[in-house]
Amino acid sequence: MGASAARYWPDRPARDGGARVIDRLAADLRRDFPEMTGLSPRNLKYMRAFAEAFPDEEIVQQLVARLPWGHNVKLIEALKSPEERLW
Repeated sequence: MGASAARYWPDRPARDGGARVIDRLAADLRRDFPEMTGLSPRNLKYMRAFAEAFPDEEIVQQLVARLPWGHNVKLIEALKSPEERLW
């Protein structure tokens, strides 16, 4: 899904912060994967924030394996600096 999702993000930022892009992506994903849950626009925004906060794939693998998704979301919301997140 990650590679195909790249087509939804333009090279330049949208005036609305990409909300329409995320809404469209969420609708398309729910249509294409009706059995999957967690594809709401809000969750996709958290996924994007998570990917931006932790660009190192090794760290992501460790975080996802050890913490439930909701805990990762709380960390992203609470810890704003990269140094705080890595501690």
